[in-house]
Amino acid sequence: MGRSYQKNPEILEKVSNNNDQKVLHVFDREGEISEVFEEAQKHQNCGVLIRAAHNRSLSEQEDYLWDYMEKQPVQFEQEIELPKNHQRKKRTVTSAIKFSPVKLRSPQRLKSTKSFDIYAVYLASLRRQRAGGRRQKVELSVE
Repeated sequence: MGRSYQKNPEILEKVSNNNDQKVLHVFDREGEISEVFEEAQKHQNCGVLIRAAHNRSLSEQEDYLWDYMEKQPVQFEQEIELPKNHQRKKRTVTSAIKFSPVKLRSPQRLKSTKSFDIYAVYLASLRRQRAGGRRQKVELSVE
């Protein structure tokens, strides 16, 4: 389970009772576990932003997250400057950004929660998308 939830229950309780404050937990792929989503939904002023690691099953559609997000319309395009590193030259890419509310199916081990209401944000390189490439990045956000 996400350690920030385990170590800071008093912060979550304090924020839950104060409408002027909000806590946003940011995780990379290792933070994408169902217990994190479950805990975030318990606290009104708490949110999470997680880089997706798993192609999760959706609760209300017979589909999976990545395939579902690929079918969504592009909301806007954004140019992003990628700095030079040891593997590539500095360059600018144009990315397509998609987002949509979805319900992720909860695993059977979590008896009290049937699904998680989240927003999925999908970012893909337009060049790669036009060439038929697979997903680039999906972020999951609970608010």
